[in-house]
Amino acid sequence: MPAVPAVPYSVAAQTTDRGDILTTTEEAAAPHAAEIHGTCDDRFVGLRDLLAGSLAAGTDVGASVAVTVAGELVVDIWGGWADEGRTRPWERDTITNVWSTTKTMTALCALMLVDAGEIDLDAPVSRYWPEFAAGGKAGVKVKSVAELVAKLH
Repeated sequence: MPAVPAVPYSVAAQTTDRGDILTTTEEAAAPHAAEIHGTCDDRFVGLRDLLAGSLAAGTDVGASVAVTVAGELVVDIWGGWADEGRTRPWERDTITNVWSTTKTMTALCALMLVDAGEIDLDAPVSRYWPEFAAGGKAGVKVKSVAELVAKLH
């Protein structure tokens, strides 16, 4: 896996109405460019560019991304700053708080089960969890829970 080039990436970042970052990248030693460190498989250059764009646009002060595919670490990149005052560079081992990661992982697992035909989004939750039907919730569908609109108390 090739190391990320030593020169900073100068990124022109644009955002969509939803806040998604769209980037175009060119190598340049611009004074305020987002410098990305680490290693990145050529297949994931777009992910590296996305991180650089997020840092350049100020969406993130600092961040890191690691991706494994079939047990192989294919992306291990980081950049930016570890503090809002931009006095401490983000390092490979910078420790940070994370929030709400279980929601994302649960959603990914559920979607994998949907893809495998193990879960039907239009089925009632009670098909998979019979006790859920208590309290008048028998008609709540899996997709309603996934969309966070079940309004359970």
